[in-house]
Amino acid sequence: MKDVESSTGVHPRRDVARPSPAAVDRLGRHVIPWPTVELDSVAEIRGGATPRRHDPAYWNGDIPWVTPSDLPAHDDGIADVVDSTTSSITEAGLASCSASLLPPGTVLFSSRASIGKIGIASVPLTTNQGFANLIPRPTLNPRYLAWCLHFHADRIAVLAGSTTFKEVAKSALKRFLIPLPSLCEQRRIVEILDQADRLRRLRAKVDAKADRIVPALFVKMFGDSDTNPMRWPVRRFDTVCDSRLGKMLDTKQQTGSHSRPYLRNANVLWDRLDLNVVLRMDFDKSDREEFRLRKGDVLICERGEIGRCASWSDELPECYFQKALHRARPFSSVATTEFVVYLLRDLAKRGVLRRAASKVTFSHLTGIELKELRVPVPPFSLQEDFAAQVRKIKRTLTDRELASARAGSLFRSLLRRAFEGSLTTAWREAHIAEIDREMKPQTSTLAEAAPTTHRPSTR
Repeated sequence: MKDVESSTGVHPRRDVARPSPAAVDRLGRHVIPWPTVELDSVAEIRGGATPRRHDPAYWNGDIPWVTPSDLPAHDDGIADVVDSTTSSITEAGLASCSASLLPPGTVLFSSRASIGKIGIASVPLTTNQGFANLIPRPTLNPRYLAWCLHFHADRIAVLAGSTTFKEVAKSALKRFLIPLPSLCEQRRIVEILDQADRLRRLRAKVDAKADRIVPALFVKMFGDSDTNPMRWPVRRFDTVCDSRLGKMLDTKQQTGSHSRPYLRNANVLWDRLDLNVVLRMDFDKSDREEFRLRKGDVLICERGEIGRCASWSDELPECYFQKALHRARPFSSVATTEFVVYLLRDLAKRGVLRRAASKVTFSHLTGIELKELRVPVPPFSLQEDFAAQVRKIKRTLTDRELASARAGSLFRSLLRRAFEGSLTTAWREAHIAEIDREMKPQTSTLAEAAPTTHRPSTR
């Protein structure tokens, strides 16, 4: 059964406490072993439910009713305070189903579909059936539990199996093993992780504001590209840029003899390229002349999020593009690359491109529709001024992105070290007496719970 335990964190027996192996950190200091316990021994796990939707007596009451959509995505961390929700139910609604009123401090863990969303109740509330709700016992700090579940979310998700409808059974979650340091060390871990998370979230807020700087500058300099309040001359897009769709991918014609990297819709984000996964296909000599990207080209999505675009800056020595993308090449002295990118972004955000797109079976912007698109074209000198400001802003944003990456990397490192036991090694040595005082009653409490026949209530 060792493989089961190591891959999923589920222990096959109901052992409540099992010492972790003693370890030595990189500086040779002794790491105090932590007990490894099943979740069921340190938290009561309850489910949720949904009252009948068609009965108005059950809805719009005073009890917050949480669904997974009320919580942030897993990568965004844990919801610090869950006290308001999109929906609420009445006392009658609560009594009509198998949900129960959960006390403040309950850790909410989404166990279906989007597995791993986490929040902490700050008021009495209840949830739908998409949650496993953990009420910590006295030996477990709620925020420590929340961060521990956040760290182990991928391993917990494995317990859902490979079925189409994924759900982590509460019976499996009860047996999931977590490390259990003393309460004082749990609090120290929480302090460190909370501080790192605050830094990470602050960086995210700064990033969100920074992403709005250039679009706002575009509107300030050129106005609304749809209504054209500054009365710029209006021209067809094909007099501003040379444009064409990319090469169609034909898997049957691929030999590998002329394999070259190419960009597809998934590589093009708003004003940036994601080059983590760049696919390859054959481009013969004539294809290479026709579809090779040049510095300053603008790549435009013709379907999905129509108009999403980014410029090419020779990020790869040689690269081409697939038919799902338009390539627009601004004409010299007519338009700058930066102006075209943010013009298309503004038109897309205002719905102009979607209105112009064909709607046969799905919306897509054809090559002809792009060429015939009528757009405002300010003086080239003003576009150059805009481009210079964009380049200056982007240099600042590059530094910002590096700072964000460092904040994210720091947080992930601290999270990993926290639950490997190495984060608080020095602190632990300085507080050995306090830890010893807390660990003795904690061990006794766990030992008393070991032979239990208790099963958490479903209400």
